[in-house]
Amino acid sequence: FLAELAVVFESRKNWTGDALHTQIHKIKDKVQIAPKLAFSAIYQIFLGRYSGPQAGWFLASLDRKFVERRLRKIAE
Repeated sequence: FLAELAVVFESRKNWTGDALHTQIHKIKDKVQIAPKLAFSAIYQIFLGRYSGPQAGWFLASLDRKFVERRLRKIAE
């Protein structure tokens, strides 16, 4: 899931929260992972918690390079 999210995130220069949230759901469905597991994975790597704000808007608000580095590192 996170490796796929890294690829999709890097495919665009600018993300809106809504567009990124939609993509997260598409990836989740594609890899057949439970929503709670998918979103908690995102929160774990960025917040160190199992829950947090709406993921698409949260990731879109962060520094792009920071998100890319963190996703790439986890995906390796």
